[in-house]
Amino acid sequence: MTLDTSSLKSVKKFADTYLAKSEGAIDMLFLNAGTDGVTPPGAEFVRSEDGIELVFATNVVGHHLLYKLLEPRILQSETGRVVLTSSNANYNAPTVDTDLESLNNKEHTLKAEGLMYNQSKLAQIMWTKKLTRSLGPGSSVFVNSGHPGFVKTALFDKSQHPSPIKEILDALKSSMWLAEDAALTLLYIGVATDDLKEKDIRGSYYHPIAVEVAPNPVALDNELQGKLWVFLDELVKEYA
Repeated sequence: MTLDTSSLKSVKKFADTYLAKSEGAIDMLFLNAGTDGVTPPGAEFVRSEDGIELVFATNVVGHHLLYKLLEPRILQSETGRVVLTSSNANYNAPTVDTDLESLNNKEHTLKAEGLMYNQSKLAQIMWTKKLTRSLGPGSSVFVNSGHPGFVKTALFDKSQHPSPIKEILDALKSSMWLAEDAALTLLYIGVATDDLKEKDIRGSYYHPIAVEVAPNPVALDNELQGKLWVFLDELVKEYA
């Protein structure tokens, strides 16, 4: 089974196939897929096949649809866990777009400053907090997000950073987290069920290794969280 979170059609096909082939509860859902969206200088503004700015489509919209399609099975779990791979880049995002016109604006301030990735990572944290509120304090589902660290993965090899930045990143590879170590934070909020229940870890944001920290204050804006959720629902309504 393959899944491309930038494509709502692909997400829908994946979820339908999975649900048809399997029965019973889903205990864990790791929403880890992502792109940094870095393109060569002067490249065209990139949108997904659904007409959505590519980074936001991949890192946020596709995950939203996947969760909605699988939610009934997750709610069946005695201790359901939903984990989002966010990033400390969330601190550099001034806000999150909640309408398609703003998101897809080629002259967008966030796009001009290279902050579309940052916005998507802030949106992920806001998503965890809104979903946690919607599920309620007594829910059997624990939704959290985490920053794995500056990790040595193929993401950097595939990125299209301009030459000076790519050279700096290559030089820093020796000091990056190894993937197996960076995964520990996300694994903690995914598999440490005793801690999740005893400490009531919900809607939280973690840094390496497994330390809860405060996210960008914008992430705490309940009104903006609600607007984001409504926007995402509108984007995926054809497939949800």
